[in-house]
Amino acid sequence: MRSGKYSEIGDKELVAMISQHNHSAFSEVYSRYWEVLVKTAYNVMQDTEVCHDCVQEIFVSLWVKRGQVEIRDLSRYLFRAVRLKAFEYLRNENISQKHLDRMNFVISSNNIEQIINHNDQKKALDLSLTRLPERCKQVFELSRFEHKSNTEIANQLKISLKTVEGHITKALKQLRSDLMIIILFFNIF
Repeated sequence: MRSGKYSEIGDKELVAMISQHNHSAFSEVYSRYWEVLVKTAYNVMQDTEVCHDCVQEIFVSLWVKRGQVEIRDLSRYLFRAVRLKAFEYLRNENISQKHLDRMNFVISSNNIEQIINHNDQKKALDLSLTRLPERCKQVFELSRFEHKSNTEIANQLKISLKTVEGHITKALKQLRSDLMIIILFFNIF
């Protein structure tokens, strides 16, 4: 049952109150999100008892880590935690084809925001790749996009294995650097 006093308070304020050990604020968050988080977990796991356990673990973790973790968007934080718990559960079980199909369905049915984010990430990757020297870019694309082994790349391009490894290392370093700048700039996380 939701308390009238806390039901009108926004998520950010509730998170701040929880970090100050406010049990009533925590109870409000629990009441506000419990049911929808269980339903979200059920969409992946199809097991009510396991869903309840996973969501309970998330709330326990929220309380235990209060004040230690900066939560900018409570809803996003909780739904991401549910997805991670659900996939962790499926991974730890003997994953059957049914579970793999369900995971693929969940992944493919992501919302528009995630699709846009993916497109933005793809553009950022493409832009970063254009900054690489041509041979380095070619080696990286053969490795990561065509899934060729380093030996196959060396033979195809008639270069040494060490040169292939050097190009891949250089490309990964450049990509990490570029993507970290983008993440920091847009404050994605």
